[in-house]
Amino acid sequence: MHSEIQSDIVLFVIIGSLLVFLLVTFFIAFLVLYRKKRRQHRQEQEKLATEFAAALLQSQLEIKEQTLQTIGRELHDNIGHTASIIKIYLNTINYDNEADSKDKIAESKLLLKELIKDIKQLSLDLNSDRVIQIGLCNALSIDVDRLNKINSFHTKLSIIGDEFILPKTTITILYRMIQETINNIIKHSKASEVVIKLTFLENLLTLVIQDNGIGFSIAKENDGHGNGLINLKNRANVINADFHIESQQNQGTTITIQIRN
Repeated sequence: MHSEIQSDIVLFVIIGSLLVFLLVTFFIAFLVLYRKKRRQHRQEQEKLATEFAAALLQSQLEIKEQTLQTIGRELHDNIGHTASIIKIYLNTINYDNEADSKDKIAESKLLLKELIKDIKQLSLDLNSDRVIQIGLCNALSIDVDRLNKINSFHTKLSIIGDEFILPKTTITILYRMIQETINNIIKHSKASEVVIKLTFLENLLTLVIQDNGIGFSIAKENDGHGNGLINLKNRANVINADFHIESQQNQGTTITIQIRN
């Protein structure tokens, strides 16, 4: 009887020791795995932060470059043209004809006001933070007016809902994505009409850019034949935006971007 009790105690000790060993082993393994996952998570966060900073810097630089190109085009195509017309009006005034003189002077004054307005707008555009200061909708309205003046296709801007405030970095990258899309349309689409639609619904912004151009093969773009689509997707990932594109030959292209605030 005594030996049986001793055997039970020994068995109990062995089983207890085994359970303790298994618990300690499990705890150590869990601790090692936890630290590994935590280290991976921290590395991923650092990588995302680096990618975000790089994408933001790249977008800021591209916005500045785009602004300078726009200003140069405006100076040449719009302001230079208006100034030339004013010069022609003033040089051809017939002082012997009072009615003609008054008409040309009046027209010159109107053109001069437009010229001053355009120059003032260009000075504001030199500020790379313009889109942050005046808001995404106002910046796009100005860009659309300019596009309708200097390009061969008609651009329409539609805004639904009340604009809410997005993080500054998100606005910068999103605005550059819009600029990049418009540039691609100008260069490649052969479109006659472009529609930009912004819908603000609670905490969701939906941006749709649609053209009636020649379209393209998305499969080829995804295979690496073009960097434009890849850049847009990467920037969408950086700002946690949903990005979707539809395009068919001779049926135009539609790009949809959604951001939750």
